[in-house]
Amino acid sequence: MQVMAVAVAIDDRTDVLGHLAEYLGRSKSDVICDLNVWGNSQVPLARLWREMQPQTPEEFDRFYQDGKGLYLPDLVAFNTSPYYWQRASLSLKVSGRVVDFGGGIGTLSIALAQQGCEVTYVDLESPQRRFAEWRFRRLGLPVKVVSSLHEVDAVDHLDAVDVMEHIHPQVLPEVIGEFARIVRKGGTVNTINDFGAQPDLPQHQNTEMEFDRLMRKAGFWGGSVRWMKALV
Repeated sequence: MQVMAVAVAIDDRTDVLGHLAEYLGRSKSDVICDLNVWGNSQVPLARLWREMQPQTPEEFDRFYQDGKGLYLPDLVAFNTSPYYWQRASLSLKVSGRVVDFGGGIGTLSIALAQQGCEVTYVDLESPQRRFAEWRFRRLGLPVKVVSSLHEVDAVDHLDAVDVMEHIHPQVLPEVIGEFARIVRKGGTVNTINDFGAQPDLPQHQNTEMEFDRLMRKAGFWGGSVRWMKALV
């Protein structure tokens, strides 16, 4: 019996698939075929989270830095879906100095840099970050890469797309404090969030109310998606 592959909707605006094929030394057609498998990569990630049972901020970091390499294909599948670009659409309507916090495989950083933004990519050392750095070099884009918001100076805008629900609750106040330090008065923060653990996403933290409280305390106003820093 012949098994037919299910067609996957692809919106690959920054050529993630072409880059990954070159990065891995494979054909682009083979990488595209793998999308069907990668679309289900949340299942083994959920299993790994339950096996590791990270509790401390350091254990959280180790999960995201290693993840048995599963986050690379997971992010490739996500970043080439129409759903991703729908979620990221507001984040692309910015200019000036921009931070891509939790930048993953660098897709948003690339899109922002290609439209003329001065971009700083922030993420932990990991397989997905190494691929992002390779992509920046491949495209000749002057994206600055750092491991922490502590290494960032004043910016006009900060993006955190599907990131805040992964931050350890104990670290959240420090992260929001850094948002307040680096985003200029009148600057904006876009956060696309999916708070609360789910069966296939047990790593998502239930910190929505605390995130909202800390943002307002730090001088940001607006809603859960777009926040603006007060002018006073």
